Amino acid sequence: MRILHVYKTYYPDNKGGVEEVIRQLGCFGLKHGFSSEIFTFSTQPQKPFEFEAVPVHHMKLNFELSSTPFSLEGILKFRSIAQDFDIIHYHYPFPFGDLLKLTSGLNKPSLVTYHSDIIKQKYLKYIYFPLEQWFLRDVDKIVCTSSNYLKTSKNLQRFKAKTSVIPLGSNRINSSGQLHPKTVEFLSRFNKPFFLFVGSLRNYKGIHHLLEAAQSIKEHFVVIGGGKNFSFWKKYVDDQKLTNVHMLGFLDDVDKFAILKKCMCLVLPSSHRSEAFGMVLLEASICSKPMISTELGTGTSFVNLNHETGLVIEAGNTEQLVDACHFIINNPKLASKMGKNARQRYESTFTAEKMCASYAEIYRQLLDDS
Repeated sequence: MRILHVYKTYYPDNKGGVEEVIRQLGCFGLKHGFSSEIFTFSTQPQKPFEFEAVPVHHMKLNFELSSTPFSLEGILKFRSIAQDFDIIHYHYPFPFGDLLKLTSGLNKPSLVTYHSDIIKQKYLKYIYFPLEQWFLRDVDKIVCTSSNYLKTSKNLQRFKAKTSVIPLGSNRINSSGQLHPKTVEFLSRFNKPFFLFVGSLRNYKGIHHLLEAAQSIKEHFVVIGGGKNFSFWKKYVDDQKLTNVHMLGFLDDVDKFAILKKCMCLVLPSSHRSEAFGMVLLEASICSKPMISTELGTGTSFVNLNHETGLVIEAGNTEQLVDACHFIINNPKLASKMGKNARQRYESTFTAEKMCASYAEIYRQLLDDS
């Protein structure tokens, strides 16, 4: 089975949660009877190339509107490229992907992985609504990434009859390779218990609640992540003289996992439903770390089970975050047990192999029904 994935960005241009899911399907799908290629967009497109042995088709990006790329080349070439594949696998939200399906006129089996509701674009989403609803009606299958999200998404409830749940999976833990000298230096001088945050410093990540909590806790906090807000939060840490907070910026995987293995707990204090799953929770689970996350009605509470693999607190509640951190500090044996439970839950539910096997079954069903 040949699968064409359609999404707005991909490695090496961008490293995000959706890109990582597509990468996992591309890398591990062959074991389950399907091969993947990627149809995506770039301001500096390359000729068809391979990333980690998975072919990538770059289309020239002409302009962006609300983080959505538009490409004349994409419209002109999509049909000719896609017709050689057995199944077209779209990843939502990506309005231009809907437009590609509409304009191509292809009658190919199709499905969409529904990663998140549209949260940020409060007004543009109403303009997009007719195309979105046509697209979701027209695809043969919808896949949601957690039962929690299916229950709480009004949009998905309209299409519940053709929606299945396949949890995201990951085998991404890169322990090989040479650590960056700054990481080596940091680990050599830093031998204290610490909480860890990993993620791009976007507004919905709740970084302000984390830093507010750090002012009431003597233990240290390490922040891994970059983005356009990094300078703002680095200045905040310096101005507030938060000597127990260490802003490390973006790190490669080998450095990130080296630090993740040393932390006592991962903290993901996200404040909005834009945090649809939280792939970093899987990475913490792989490393047998307990987690503190927030209740958003999304996949975060599907991965992190309250009082089993970690603690789940009210979103935006700094006081509860402080209490949760103190609970981890004061109950090291229980925290360690939560970490072990997280690893067991990862192995039973969230491996890349399990995700690929579930998608392979749906792919076969789509071909049988076509």
